[in-house]
Amino acid sequence: MDNRASITDAEVQVSSSTTVQAGQTNSTSTVGGKVCFRVLPVKVQSRDTNKTVETYALLDNGLDVSLCDKSRASELGVQGDTKTFYLTMQENENSPKVGQEISLTMEALDGTDHVEVNRLWTVDN
Repeated sequence: MDNRASITDAEVQVSSSTTVQAGQTNSTSTVGGKVCFRVLPVKVQSRDTNKTVETYALLDNGLDVSLCDKSRASELGVQGDTKTFYLTMQENENSPKVGQEISLTMEALDGTDHVEVNRLWTVDN
């Protein structure tokens, strides 16, 4: 979840013809050979430091685990146990990764709902 790496403004280009404003989501779809994911603006909070940042969550129904960018976890001051895990992506099968297993709280920007996310794994951007 790193808004600096892939999202530079309150608008997200989802496909060649669809723009999503902050606060909206879009379904996963394919358009012209591109895969599009739902993007949700959220507040993310460390349980340990109580630091909070606003960012975007990329919702990917194809993942079996939740991932967090290492730089975002560092910004929040989150530390966890070092783990080796394997990610299978379209171009790499069972690619070994080393990261930390952490927990965060994600909240809607308007504060109406939140979820405790356990067992997030940090990954390089």
